Amino acid sequence: MIVRNVTTATVPVEVALATPLNFESRLTVFSLFDVNTVSQVFRADARLELMLPNISLANVKREHVEAFLSALGIHEGHAVQFLNVVDIIGEIAHSSEYVENALQSDTHMDYRLIYRLRAILTGQFVLHAFPFDQQEMTIPIQLHLPRERAVLAVNYRNPSIFQVTNFQLSNVFHVATGNYVVASAFFSDINESTTSEIYPRMNFSILLQRRGGYYITHIVIPVTLITYMGFLSFCLDNEGKTIDTGERLLISVTMVLTAVTYKFVVAGAIPQISYLTMLDHYVSFSFYYVCAISVANAFVMIGHNGESRAFHVRLMVTKTFPNSKEGFQGRMFTEMMKELGIEEAHLGHRKKQPINHKVSILHPTHHAIKKIHHSIAQSVSGPQERQIVG
Repeated sequence: MIVRNVTTATVPVEVALATPLNFESRLTVFSLFDVNTVSQVFRADARLELMLPNISLANVKREHVEAFLSALGIHEGHAVQFLNVVDIIGEIAHSSEYVENALQSDTHMDYRLIYRLRAILTGQFVLHAFPFDQQEMTIPIQLHLPRERAVLAVNYRNPSIFQVTNFQLSNVFHVATGNYVVASAFFSDINESTTSEIYPRMNFSILLQRRGGYYITHIVIPVTLITYMGFLSFCLDNEGKTIDTGERLLISVTMVLTAVTYKFVVAGAIPQISYLTMLDHYVSFSFYYVCAISVANAFVMIGHNGESRAFHVRLMVTKTFPNSKEGFQGRMFTEMMKELGIEEAHLGHRKKQPINHKVSILHPTHHAIKKIHHSIAQSVSGPQERQIVG
């Protein structure tokens, strides 16, 4: 390409170059804060540098170079666009530099376009693996020149960096990319342009790994303990037998209510999104597991179907008269059972026997109730009468 008469000097300036221009891009991220993975936004303070290496010889004046770039459509304030900016804090500051080339300082010059950005940017954050997710903070840029005239390239001599010491969320996220910013160059889709042009683009990315210690300590471990405490309903009593259905249901329902309450308590710490995260799946599975234990305790009567009525009577005696083998209550109950003709059954006796509804406490008849009341009255009044007579 030949550009003539780019200045008002008496002697025309003639410039020859081979297009496209190669912009070496470098981004310095000074600070990254307010990362909101639910609202899909984050704030950043960054400095973008676009360098044209060896743009001219050392004896060429700066105004000539700038006039040449202006003729190509490269203006200092409108050469680049930040694609994912939601709101700009202040204004985008821009400047330019005309400096000596680092490798050929005596013969060649470089031209740099510099932009300082403080803004709120949007991102595409996926939380399926929360709280062990990785999020990519990306700042995409695009040149206002088609790819036939300019391209973006990664500056490998001076790579993009991130000042990790200024990172305000180091207790929440670990910077997986360290001090570097990953840069990748590509081109826009032709269908995105109304002029059917393809523009050079570049993504600058910082990868953040969430620190899941808080969620493990305050959610995962308590939910796990609540879930496994539901198995207490399958414990044995002091005599080595399975506790009755009522007590098992009481333990199970208590664990279910505890799980529901804790789920509401930790709801604020879990992202409010439309799909389930890994932590949501775990909490929901634990809740369903506790509910399944409750259902099992309600419908599976462990060892009760083949027990005799004498065994049921023995359980009732144990609940009603805790000291059935000693003390006044135990002697009274023993005398009452002998008078009714009921033999005390052993706890290990589980064979089926015919049920005598006449004397069964579970199925009492009017005649049996009369005998029980009469026996109790005599057992209580007998000692008192003997004391009075004496």
